[in-house]
Amino acid sequence: MWGADHDVALVTRLTVADIRAEAGDVAGAMEAYEQLLADTVRVLGEDHRGTRWTQHKLAQWRGEAGTPARRRYRPRPPPGR
Repeated sequence: MWGADHDVALVTRLTVADIRAEAGDVAGAMEAYEQLLADTVRVLGEDHRGTRWTQHKLAQWRGEAGTPARRRYRPRPPPGR
């Protein structure tokens, strides 16, 4: 049985944090990224690509990364326009 420390659970948490940030809940996403980062370091180690990606996403939303955070989802125009 998978637990909270399973790699799929960690990736799911990252996805949820991404969606929260992109939906406008940046403060909530930042908290989720920080908690996730602590768990990925503990479970996967500091050099794991999942840990590094979580650090990157956290830095992006803080505005510390070299490239600005991008919005993955763009609202579609209503049909007929």
